[in-house]
Amino acid sequence: LDAQDAGPLEAPVTASDLAYIIYTSGSTGRPKGVGVDHGALGAFAEAIIADTGMGPGETVLSAAAPIFDAIFMDLAVSLGSGARLARLSARELAEPGYVAQAATAHGASYMDLTPSVWRAALASGWVPGAAMRVVTGGEALDAGLAGALTANGARLYNSYGPTEATVVAVAGDAQDTDQGAIPIGCPLAGTRAYVLDARLAPVPLGVAGELVLGGAQVARGYLGRPGLTAGAFVADPYSDAPGARMYRTGDLVRWRRDGRLEFLGRIDAQVKIRGMRVELGEIEAALGAQPGITGAAVVAQGQPARLLAYLVAEDTDTPETGTPDAGAAPQVLDPETLDLAGLRAALAARLPEHMIPQGFARLTHLPLTPSGKLDRKALPEVDASAARAEYAEPQGPTEALIAQEITAMLQAEGGSTDLDTERDHTGRNDSIIALGGHSLLAVRLAARIEEATGQHLPLRAIFETPDIASLAAAIDHGTATGTALPPLTKADRSKTLPLSFAQERLWFVDRFDPAASRAYRIDGALELNGALDV
Repeated sequence: LDAQDAGPLEAPVTASDLAYIIYTSGSTGRPKGVGVDHGALGAFAEAIIADTGMGPGETVLSAAAPIFDAIFMDLAVSLGSGARLARLSARELAEPGYVAQAATAHGASYMDLTPSVWRAALASGWVPGAAMRVVTGGEALDAGLAGALTANGARLYNSYGPTEATVVAVAGDAQDTDQGAIPIGCPLAGTRAYVLDARLAPVPLGVAGELVLGGAQVARGYLGRPGLTAGAFVADPYSDAPGARMYRTGDLVRWRRDGRLEFLGRIDAQVKIRGMRVELGEIEAALGAQPGITGAAVVAQGQPARLLAYLVAEDTDTPETGTPDAGAAPQVLDPETLDLAGLRAALAARLPEHMIPQGFARLTHLPLTPSGKLDRKALPEVDASAARAEYAEPQGPTEALIAQEITAMLQAEGGSTDLDTERDHTGRNDSIIALGGHSLLAVRLAARIEEATGQHLPLRAIFETPDIASLAAAIDHGTATGTALPPLTKADRSKTLPLSFAQERLWFVDRFDPAASRAYRIDGALELNGALDV
């Protein structure tokens, strides 16, 4: 090596030449080949070295497979900065205890893993030391895992980046693990990040929108897929550079007041629950923030859709299962070992009612893809009816009335309930919410109870009671009743009728500013054919 020329190597390539093509999974099942040129790769390497602050005398312990572009991040921050590079094999990475041993043996000061793999490493009892740069990316980072990773003073560095924007485009320190959602950071030098609406117009601070990336790291496009390229790589109207393009990530984010971006989930991962759009990532983040929950995944199943949450808890190690094997299929454990009532109450404090999962399944671990990300397709199928409480016959007329009405209402909804042919009735231990109950059904249930018993039942009483027996007891003892509304009576039409609240508002607006009434005028044109008899 000493005999070699220490000057820059002469390479017959330019910044616009192709550096590599890497394939990513497609939503249609057909992989997409992303072409990245040398200019984009060089811009990324220069920006990430400066952002992480790595340099000579430090060691990067790399677990990235060579077939994934994450390997370029490890190469850049190690060899590109003068630091040392040590490698973990896929077999070694599958042994959580070996990760800790390798980090100690190599004196690692930098390690980049997905949140799912970090959880597996922590499960072995190892916690990174204060000299370690703990880097995470590829999945959303929750506050619980962030707190565990920094328990010994390690520096936490969160990163985000699609392949189409060259490995990582947004990153930054994330030490404020007690502030709720963990931000993904700020755009790297040379990268522009926009939060835009469906018309590609900027949204206000704090409002969710699609993350669109521009700048030097934007890839060429998809190999042999001009139509797909045109839809994802669009002209950048906010750049002065000729021919500038930006990449539509399909991810939902919002700007925080501190200038960092907060990841909310995928736009195409949104589902509709009772007509309202729900972002599954937001529910998963709320679950991950709960004490004792180390992993969470939420899916929508059935029609009408209902939410099912898969959970991994701290005490997953049991005599029956042993230490979870990340490569094995997850086993379904008894969800009743979790405090589901407390979990629902905690979620209710953060999320609207329609975003609270109606079913919960406890797993030994979450399944992962070869790149260390959550493999949603490998989540085990769970028989929702198996998670119901053991059946007990309703006791007394009030319990029987509630059980009968719930059964009839849920079956009338067309299958949003867990009731099946083997057990087509509701027991006194069943949870109304877990069966598929929601606010609209609660209104109907309260009306039927008031009609049958004469007692006014506030909606909160239905959601605050854990099961039908508790609700019936509250009604019978008078502790669940609220202030009854006055009965509806026929108005005296011989006198001037009082205005409704809406009518009073319109009257006030007209008196305050007559021109304002134009806002309530609906214009339209109607074309009639034939003779008109007026």
